[in-house]
Amino acid sequence: MTINPKDIESELSYAYLHAVASAAGFTCSLPTRLEDNLGIDVTLRTGSKLDPESKLYDFSVDIQLKATMKQLKTQQDKIEYSFRGIKQYDKLRSKNNANPKIVILLMLPENKEEWLSISSKQLILKNAAYWVSLYGALESENATRQTIYFPTSNLLTVTSLNDLMIKISKEEKINYEQL
Repeated sequence: MTINPKDIESELSYAYLHAVASAAGFTCSLPTRLEDNLGIDVTLRTGSKLDPESKLYDFSVDIQLKATMKQLKTQQDKIEYSFRGIKQYDKLRSKNNANPKIVILLMLPENKEEWLSISSKQLILKNAAYWVSLYGALESENATRQTIYFPTSNLLTVTSLNDLMIKISKEEKINYEQL
């Protein structure tokens, strides 16, 4: 039995994050069934002092993973994504969370044959992933979906993930940038 294309997209988004987090030196763990029901797809954790100005040395960040093979619109250097699930959107934007919450979007090519390429010298997963914090985002006026915007500058790389974790370790709030 093979898994459906949506599940493949989900697994590839986890693989992308896991590779980046591992290269950056952070643990990347799957949630329990109950945590998954809370909308947490992955938890990143560090137990190290990341910066001389770090206030937190041992903390975790909860991640909601998304993936799409649709070509999404970009305006004002932000990628538009239609987020399903207003209850989950409200949890992610809440200012009352102990753990920071981040949404990561993997943008895959439309052609499934281009998603993954493997040779004896390299492993290539196309295209790229972007991250956003919904902390402080406005309440949705919709009942089922909310358009969220991923800044194109928030490309998920080893360096950008490390920078994000350092900001969190300094207890800096990563506010959502409204369009």
